[in-house]
Amino acid sequence: MKTYLKTFCFVLAACFFVSSALRCEVLQMQSGEELNAEVKSADSKFVILKGGKRLPRSTVKFIRFSDKKGVKKAESADYSPALKERAKELFERAEELKKLYPSGDAFILDDTGEYLYRKDGTRRTRTRYAVMILKENLKNVFGDVIAYEQKGRTSAKIEEATVFCPDGGIYPLEPENIRMTEPQSAESFYSAGGRYLTYSLPNLEVGCIADYTLVVENYNPYEKDFFFPYWNFQGRFPVYKSYVKVRVPKERSIYYAARNFKGKFKKLSRPKVSQKKGFRIYEWNVDKAPPVIPEPSMPPLGELTMHIKASLFEDWGPIFDWTNKLYRERINAARQLRDFTLDLIKDCKTDEEKVAKIYHYVQREIRYIAVKIGIASGMGGYDANLTWKRKWGCCVDKALLLTAMLKVAGIDSSPIDIRTNNETKLDFRIPSLSFNHAISVVNLPGKKVFLDSTNYDYRYPQIAAFNYGVNVLNVFARKIDYIPLPLPRENGSFYDYKIVVSSDNRLSVSETLNYTGSREAELKSYYRTIKKKERRLVFERMIKSVSPGARLEEYKINNAEVLEKPFSMAMKYTADEYMQKAGDIFIFPIPDFEMGKWEMSPFSLEKRKYPVQYSVSMGKYYDYEIKLPVGWEIISMPKKTRIKNKHASFFMMCRKEGQAKLKCRKKFERFSRVIPAKDYKEYKKFLRKVARYSKENIFLRGQKRAAEYK
Repeated sequence: MKTYLKTFCFVLAACFFVSSALRCEVLQMQSGEELNAEVKSADSKFVILKGGKRLPRSTVKFIRFSDKKGVKKAESADYSPALKERAKELFERAEELKKLYPSGDAFILDDTGEYLYRKDGTRRTRTRYAVMILKENLKNVFGDVIAYEQKGRTSAKIEEATVFCPDGGIYPLEPENIRMTEPQSAESFYSAGGRYLTYSLPNLEVGCIADYTLVVENYNPYEKDFFFPYWNFQGRFPVYKSYVKVRVPKERSIYYAARNFKGKFKKLSRPKVSQKKGFRIYEWNVDKAPPVIPEPSMPPLGELTMHIKASLFEDWGPIFDWTNKLYRERINAARQLRDFTLDLIKDCKTDEEKVAKIYHYVQREIRYIAVKIGIASGMGGYDANLTWKRKWGCCVDKALLLTAMLKVAGIDSSPIDIRTNNETKLDFRIPSLSFNHAISVVNLPGKKVFLDSTNYDYRYPQIAAFNYGVNVLNVFARKIDYIPLPLPRENGSFYDYKIVVSSDNRLSVSETLNYTGSREAELKSYYRTIKKKERRLVFERMIKSVSPGARLEEYKINNAEVLEKPFSMAMKYTADEYMQKAGDIFIFPIPDFEMGKWEMSPFSLEKRKYPVQYSVSMGKYYDYEIKLPVGWEIISMPKKTRIKNKHASFFMMCRKEGQAKLKCRKKFERFSRVIPAKDYKEYKKFLRKVARYSKENIFLRGQKRAAEYK
């Protein structure tokens, strides 16, 4: 399947900055949706569109930028019999797919690739891709042919690029219109030594077919045997033909793993193997692959599609050898860094205090900026002493510095290579370098602590949600580790309400909000970065969700700027005419007691084909102390309820405390990050029960009315 060539380096998806005034062709959202919009600017928290709309950075998976001003209309060329025959073949394929998928947005008509590995370690990749677009918005998605080459290492060529239109128009490649541009530098990422080849397809309209071939020659591989073919046979659109061939010298073999080949495609997971002209050839061929229809909150597309992954290595030994050599030579603290570290931790009494002190220092004092020139700096990072002196670095740079400083403190640790859980899960059966992030593991007595020093707001030992629930490469221990999910209380939201109800139906609320885990860090980051005048508006919106007439009396945000201390919030508000009356009865909805509609949104479908995927486990805990006017009568209140599911649990209860007070509690805990499709029906049933019970109210009778009934 079509891939985008990138420089080999770690880029933290959650931390990047983009220069202002860029034209954006397409934003790919985490949900799978694609938006066409012009991006004004972007930072680590928000993507800001022209017109002022702000999208949370966590909802945007990929942004594809272009500086093109428009594509001129080309004249249809006199074409060769071969092009005429190619057009005929592709339109016939499209007609076949239309019968199977009449409402398709696009059809992938040809998706073929060849990986060639030679005895000297040089290699070539050739891909051919043909797509018919059937929706206007996809013109931007498929309108450019892009290849990347790196000076001194790889060369790229757009070998063919033709547009075929149903009116008979054929528009072949015009080589003089291929643009060559170096990657734009930005505040947090810069890659030197490479350039993009971009060709804007002329006359690509709805109903036309884009057909192109890319060739990338790696004439100077950074490591001779690091050869990791990957091919995806499926995607969002139907695929008529997807085929890949891997050629290696006949005395070599490849090891491969295939995923998601099911039903009639199961037998296609095994390649056809042959030998020819001194090469061993592996071939996979899949015809008429169905599209993956997006579902709310589903895993990344690569988790669901048929694909193969291959390597010349049977195990991880060679990669451990290579990464150990790169990392170990970069973690030796020079005298200046050593003296600084010892001074930094001089007042710490325990190893855990030392780890926390160093962790917070690297987080806050070393800015996330990536400047990458090649594989050594991209994968291996820069020397820890250099990163410390210049006070900036990427994720792997910061991980190496953290390890170097912990080493000075006498604490064992290692850099960790990871593929975050918001990307396609890495198949560790086959060794590769398909990582997108670097963090650390610290070995303390009786436990391992995983730390991610890239972000600025994660108080020890917190890490970002996208680090959990994945296997990782523990470099120095030379093994595959697993980062377990936190317990729900370790990634929790804790709400404490003190509520006073007056006899004139007025509600006075004092609310304290505390958090743990990545939830705390995310909120700390949010409130640290928004303007203070905007903070009040956020609190106003919160209380309006309780009662449209609520008035904010005061609010407080604690430690948004202080990394080492827990973050919390507090507010006081009042609401007149809060309770509804039904005859002589007052109906009291407990604030925030009802399950939010957004919690049910991933479960809107009657049934699902794919899992529901969250970023991490979580817990929500609500405690209420409610004081009533003297003489008021409690007619009924929510009954004690406990509901359990294999992935989550729910508990709620209310109890009287004297004549004028009651206490209520609600607890929702989700233990799992992924709800498999086979469990969807039961989990949806569980949530519906939770939603129903969470709607229960307290029913009261006022003093005067109570007297009338004595």
